[in-house]
Amino acid sequence: MRKTPFLLAVPIFLLAVPMAFSLALGLAAADAAAAEPSGHGKFFDKLDANKDGVITQAEARAARTRHFDRLDQDHDGTISLEEFQAKGARRFLRFDLDGDGRITREEMAQAKREHHKQKAD
Repeated sequence: MRKTPFLLAVPIFLLAVPMAFSLALGLAAADAAAAEPSGHGKFFDKLDANKDGVITQAEARAARTRHFDRLDQDHDGTISLEEFQAKGARRFLRFDLDGDGRITREEMAQAKREHHKQKAD
């Protein structure tokens, strides 16, 4: 059995954690969108730029570009490990309301309520 060198395993782990967290948040957003009374949900509506009820390849590409641009903080056309980790850290801190380095179910629910309240205002 081939072992991954420790120095390689650490960066892989550092990439995997924010990616897993992003996936979990994405799935939660998809669940929330599916539960919207409109049937489309806010996530779908955000992607459907011209509001015609479908998401085209161009709209999907535009959403990917916007997401990439948000991650590429120095706008050099690449996303460094530091930029990628910073996004995950900011997202984590948004949910870790008491700053103890852990997110409880209650903190996640409260952070989501506050986020939705801010969007409504």
